[in-house]
Amino acid sequence: MVVEAHRHGRPAGLALLTSRSQLRRGRLVTVVRLLGDDGVPGPPGSAPRRLPAADPEVAGLLAEGISDLLAGVRGRWQLDLSGLPLGDPVLAALGARLGTGAVFRSSRSRSLVDTLGTGALRSTDPALLEDRLPVFLDHRPAGARRADLRALARVHAAAGQLEHAVVPAGGVLTAGLLTLLDGPVRRPWWGFGPDGGSDDAPGQPWVSLTASGQGR
Repeated sequence: MVVEAHRHGRPAGLALLTSRSQLRRGRLVTVVRLLGDDGVPGPPGSAPRRLPAADPEVAGLLAEGISDLLAGVRGRWQLDLSGLPLGDPVLAALGARLGTGAVFRSSRSRSLVDTLGTGALRSTDPALLEDRLPVFLDHRPAGARRADLRALARVHAAAGQLEHAVVPAGGVLTAGLLTLLDGPVRRPWWGFGPDGGSDDAPGQPWVSLTASGQGR
């Protein structure tokens, strides 16, 4: 779903959604989510998903489009939008349109803290990552597929946006941490070992919106 000021212009608003039929309590329900909601987990701490909108008017248009989409669903539907930053204008506009059937929930995420210290061996070399990656993949986040994480780590490493840090002892890697680099911003992704980013700290608050109803 795209909102743009004119044809061939840069989109002013964007909502990428998936729609899947699921059997729930013996009834077929169309579940609408944000694209990537069940994909590879990114670095914890910040809201993982977005509904980009240039201004409140565009946010209202996106909300109207989502409402129209739900109204056109055949049979029962359930809307589940999660992992968005607190105060998201599209969610606010959508909640106003859905009325009492919309339920907002918020929670504060936890972010990883790099505790490896100065003794860690740090690098952004993609070739060196290949030697270390199997150990990291053995300690991958719960629910993440090995092949997906391997591909994503390699892509970021090739772009120079992945730091891999390890602590060796006796020829064995006892701890490690992968960190995504976004300019000066460091975002610890996942690690292993007693000091492998195992400490955490409060992250950003997230918000979700759930609603259900009957389409056409």
